[in-house]
Amino acid sequence: MKQNVDGTVVQGLGDSKGLPLRAYSVQSASESASDCPDLGENPLLLFTLAYSELIEAIADTLFPPNEVVDSKGKAHILKASTCRIDRHIHFRAVWQPPFGIRIQLALRDLTEACTKRFGGCHFAIAKESERLDIFTQLQAGALPPAQWTTTRSQTDTFNSIYEGVSCGLLTDPGYGGNAQAIGWYYTRFMTIEE
Repeated sequence: MKQNVDGTVVQGLGDSKGLPLRAYSVQSASESASDCPDLGENPLLLFTLAYSELIEAIADTLFPPNEVVDSKGKAHILKASTCRIDRHIHFRAVWQPPFGIRIQLALRDLTEACTKRFGGCHFAIAKESERLDIFTQLQAGALPPAQWTTTRSQTDTFNSIYEGVSCGLLTDPGYGGNAQAIGWYYTRFMTIEE
């Protein structure tokens, strides 16, 4: 939720549609990375709540909250994470194995680089400025070798993550993401009717 300048509260569409709130690792008191899975040990860990939380944190970083106005003039704050992009990525990883391999490697490499760059801090619990920093460096291919130890391209990794998240945001809801078409409202492709 966000407060307008006049003090009125603006609810996210996910709240007004009754979508359940998700429990994020970022809300843990200890802010420990111990609950964040290691895809290197078991690639099937992509299908866990911790990786769903990672994907949602990535979504909110790449697509920050957006204020949209419905047909009656009421403002709504929409968050990409309420679109269940994680479901789209999980389902697509199953029906398109090459995508599944690419996204799993990309998420694992991002996680490893983030923990090295920020002293063990996982992306899901990193500060917003740290999240933006690592994505800026990753997109430019500028992470130093001490933080990027794989031979895979940094820009390819960023592109795989961005493509997976943006597809999940804008896909037809039948493909797992874009829950209740929130992504279409987020991009103003459709107008919220109340």
